Amino acid sequence: MNNIAYLQVRLGDYAQAYELHFESLKLARELGHVPYQVDAMIWLGHECSKLGRTEQGVAYAREALALAGREGMRLLESAAATTLSELLLDDGQAEEADKILERNMSLIVDTGDQEGLSEALTVWGRVQRRLGQLPQAEQSLQEAVRLCRAICYPTQEAAALLELALVAEEVGNLRGALDLTREHHELKTKLHTEDIQRRTQA
Repeated sequence: MNNIAYLQVRLGDYAQAYELHFESLKLARELGHVPYQVDAMIWLGHECSKLGRTEQGVAYAREALALAGREGMRLLESAAATTLSELLLDDGQAEEADKILERNMSLIVDTGDQEGLSEALTVWGRVQRRLGQLPQAEQSLQEAVRLCRAICYPTQEAAALLELALVAEEVGNLRGALDLTREHHELKTKLHTEDIQRRTQA
């Protein structure tokens, strides 16, 4: 069920993905399978955000973070921390998002999950930009781009490039902002073509 829900996420059908992950969460609770519960709640948080239900998404992410922490599931705990921070940022709570990432960044690094680290750095860069911490934001986002290129993670690279362009614009580096925006759009065009092919196959 989780695999089918993930496919729906990739296809952009977040409403269907939400329904599937919600059913998965109910089953995981009935079976007492904690890792599946945490995983489902993390995805539900993402899907709530896409569906305009950020407050509900924050609640799922908080529960996922607390449960993963109690059970010592470090990889899921780090994913939940990143998800919660992103949702809090979208809900206008940048300062709390910053505190959560600062508190959990060493955990995220220690897991060795490079994809997860690139996602966390991108979110932190967004948070830092929102708080006016532009040098820190630039550093976080540059490291995210470097990681994404090293592990071939183009979707996250595109997101980091866009944020980096916004930072460049805010510090007055308009040429740099233009170049970064161009890189972002070229990568998004490539990803869009691949997405059409994936939808056809699905």
